[in-house]
Amino acid sequence: MATAFWEKTVWAAEKVLRPPGALPEPEFTAVCNRCGRCIKVRCDLCLACQEVCPTGAIAKVPLEKVRMGRAVIDQHRCIAWNEGKACLICGEQCPVLAIAADEQHRPSVLVDKCVGCGSCENACPVDGEAAIRVFPG
Repeated sequence: MATAFWEKTVWAAEKVLRPPGALPEPEFTAVCNRCGRCIKVRCDLCLACQEVCPTGAIAKVPLEKVRMGRAVIDQHRCIAWNEGKACLICGEQCPVLAIAADEQHRPSVLVDKCVGCGSCENACPVDGEAAIRVFPG
């Protein structure tokens, strides 16, 4: 039973988004004191989380090296894709311009630019789960 719990815990930890500059998972969890300061500064890629971390669990990384995750659009939930309505709020909120629109004004993620900050997911106007979500990777 302990093995099953451990495997589930490790899997869950691998699915968690960490702030830009977060140490590799084993080191991060060993050093982070869970003060919540990084969460309070909300990500818009200002990198303030690196400044407020009191333990060094978040290293200073330049913006061009930030990779927290990748945004993925669920076309079945997306207003522009599913309903044909004009909506590009995710693209308007993206601080690195990683969301483009096609000729029908439907969004798509430019994976080479996306840093996984979550601004798009937080701004998505869809009720319930956002139509664009960020996953670690």
